[in-house]
Amino acid sequence: MHTHGMYKKLVLYVEACESGSMFEDILPSNIGIYVTTAANSQESSWASYCQDEVIDSCLADEYSHNWLADSEKHILNQYTLDQQFDSVKQSTVQSHVSKYGEMDMGSLPVGEFQGHSEQSIRLDSTTMSQVLDSRPSRWAHLTTMSRRLMQAKTMEEHELASRKLYRALQLAQIVKQTVDDIVMDVTTFHQPTIHVLPKSEELQCYDAVFQQFKRRCFTIRQVPEVAQNAGRLWKLCKEGYATGIINEAVHNNCS
Repeated sequence: MHTHGMYKKLVLYVEACESGSMFEDILPSNIGIYVTTAANSQESSWASYCQDEVIDSCLADEYSHNWLADSEKHILNQYTLDQQFDSVKQSTVQSHVSKYGEMDMGSLPVGEFQGHSEQSIRLDSTTMSQVLDSRPSRWAHLTTMSRRLMQAKTMEEHELASRKLYRALQLAQIVKQTVDDIVMDVTTFHQPTIHVLPKSEELQCYDAVFQQFKRRCFTIRQVPEVAQNAGRLWKLCKEGYATGIINEAVHNNCS
């Protein structure tokens, strides 16, 4: 996008577990992009408002709720990106809100990137509720299953909810054990071929390994806990193990 002149300045708000990993040591500091993330490169973000019995899902994320609420209670043409970052970082207590990219852009007004330049959507700050009932986003699907178990009204409903929750926990443990075995195979029988990979090659290695893992083992859609274990596959690439060796271990443990 930068090469083809598709933007002048770009601001991103990224909500995801380990969202900092998308930009840390990757995003250049001179291409007109300013990013804030829900979490650093190694931690979960936090889901919130998880007790809605009608929708039966967590309704927000702590970071996303906080930056949206923060925008709604300020005059954005008089409020800078850095001021918003500092405010959201202070109010987001469960994860480490981080920023990446071109830091000089922090002095620009939020209004250049949100809303209409001549209008304000400022709301009375007293109307903005605090984030409630938070838990790691990685556990959000288990929250729903647990609630269904607790709210079961018949023996049949209770048994069904109990089986689903048990199966989800069992699959999570299987994924963890599978990755444990892959890491053990690689590190026990092989040595790193390169001690420090260039970042681009490190990412290429991880992409190839994760695609193999999805084909042979599990996908995040099948088992959400794949997401929190995938970083251990990336770590093998970062430590310099060859892509082919890691893929062979994935194949051997999932065939």
